[in-house]
Amino acid sequence: MELRVLGCWSPYPRAGGSCSGYLISEGETHILVDFGSGCFSRLQRYFDFRRLQAVVISHLHPDHFLDVFTLRYALRASLWNGSRQEKLPLYLPGEPAVEIERLVQYREEFDLHIMEECSGLAINIGDLRLQLCKTEHPVTTFAVRIEGASTLVYSADTAWDPDIIKLAEGADLFLCEASVLEKDKEYVSKAGHLTAHQAGTIAREAGVKRLVITHFFPEYDLKTLRLEAEEGFNGPVELAQEGLRYIF
Repeated sequence: MELRVLGCWSPYPRAGGSCSGYLISEGETHILVDFGSGCFSRLQRYFDFRRLQAVVISHLHPDHFLDVFTLRYALRASLWNGSRQEKLPLYLPGEPAVEIERLVQYREEFDLHIMEECSGLAINIGDLRLQLCKTEHPVTTFAVRIEGASTLVYSADTAWDPDIIKLAEGADLFLCEASVLEKDKEYVSKAGHLTAHQAGTIAREAGVKRLVITHFFPEYDLKTLRLEAEEGFNGPVELAQEGLRYIF
């Protein structure tokens, strides 16, 4: 399996950066997991969007799905000129309603799937099998376990939640949000995010083989985030970075 980081910042990027977005590939299967602001431009450096099999959006906060609107126009053009033949499956939560109302207008480009209706069921997309898990966040949010020849688990946005430990158990790569430093831990209880140390602890308790942290607040020193994650994980931790490719 291969993970390509398209964006890693939240709630806004550093100069030249992008918010959360990840291209995941297994054989001839290619899916996007989250697609925040700036991700579409970066995607085109590495991959032809016409070859995508699906887009999975963990939750409807702008830093995780805003470039779906840009992708919609690209799909419309490719369907019009024949360079793509089929609508693109789009998996997303069913709320907030105001966002769903906007996206429902784009049924000509997207085949919409509401994830609450898939919860507890396996989603098979080409060579990949997806399992969803609701997280602790102010809006409906889903973490996802992606299984192929290897296993990737993406935490999405979440507060501390034992269910994420279960979901991540034994993963070859755990892509986990690490939004907050320990000194700002009180903020987490209101915003539904993990500290870097908590991300490391979840990874250690789940017995994951490799931890990559992401979803960085751009005002932080990322070296400090990594050190705190390594304290929780009791091992080396990697920082997500736009353009980096992880093969596992």
